[in-house]
Amino acid sequence: MTDLALRHTGPLAKLEHARMLLAESADLGEVKAIMDMAQAAKAWARAQRLGTEAIRYASTIQAEAEIRLGEM
Repeated sequence: MTDLALRHTGPLAKLEHARMLLAESADLGEVKAIMDMAQAAKAWARAQRLGTEAIRYASTIQAEAEIRLGEM
């Protein structure tokens, strides 16, 4: 788990696990759910004013999910 995921609770803490699932997922619905979770985590990080590191972390996972969707 990354330091960021260990320091935070809520949506950001779940993203590390979601990132691992994303690499293994072959289901379009699962990938879409991970993308939506990352988008929600990004909005939550902004609302909580957690800083750019947290927002970028969520954005990165959202982008990885979008790329995975494109590959499917």
